[in-house]
Amino acid sequence: MRVVDPIEWNLSGMAEKNPHRAARLLEPPSGEELIIAVAAEALEAAIQGRSSWTWQDGDLMAGCGRAIASFPLNPDTFDALFNGRSGYRAQYYLSCREGIAFNAMLISALLRPLSIACERARAGKIDVLQYSFEGPHSKIWVLGDSAPQRHRYGCERPVQICPGLK
Repeated sequence: MRVVDPIEWNLSGMAEKNPHRAARLLEPPSGEELIIAVAAEALEAAIQGRSSWTWQDGDLMAGCGRAIASFPLNPDTFDALFNGRSGYRAQYYLSCREGIAFNAMLISALLRPLSIACERARAGKIDVLQYSFEGPHSKIWVLGDSAPQRHRYGCERPVQICPGLK
């Protein structure tokens, strides 16, 4: 898995304000190591009951919907995942193909934590939830990203896993 060249991943403005964070983001773990770290933290959160899931009905397609699961990540893992040279956005920056492959590897690594998070679902719903997460349109995003003032760096940041509508 490739990493974006540090010359292209310009953090010069950040380096003045937060040199430790900029240095960490410029020397991230490999993409594979990052996926392992995210999956490990998601698994721990699921086992400890700190994950959640919900079902979202489709707006335009009657009878369709999708499962959404949330896992907290520690701040450095979250930051590396979304802002580091080997993370989610970086892989899409390198190419759409690499971004899609990274997303697929990440979702695959999260299937066990997703399964644990969904164990509290009512009978018959667990298979639907798993099917929803395993679909080709599953992706991750920052929970509450549309309201960034609610989250501050240094706090646990939740990540959502959400497939396309089924």
